[in-house]
Amino acid sequence: MSGIDTFEEAKNVSQQLNVLIQVMYSYDLTEHEKDILTGLSLNLSCELTNFCMAGFEKEDAQ
Repeated sequence: MSGIDTFEEAKNVSQQLNVLIQVMYSYDLTEHEKDILTGLSLNLSCELTNFCMAGFEKEDAQ
């Protein structure tokens, strides 16, 4: 089950993901900080993927 339930939430998660990626490449971060941001980015990406897959499954069921 996805943590995202609406398109508005998906848009917000997408924006958060973009900010995380920009921070990772715009600032001089330690490897540990990059690892943490990479983990957060992967989690957000998975949430978006789950939201999209739920939509596809719902469409297929109709």
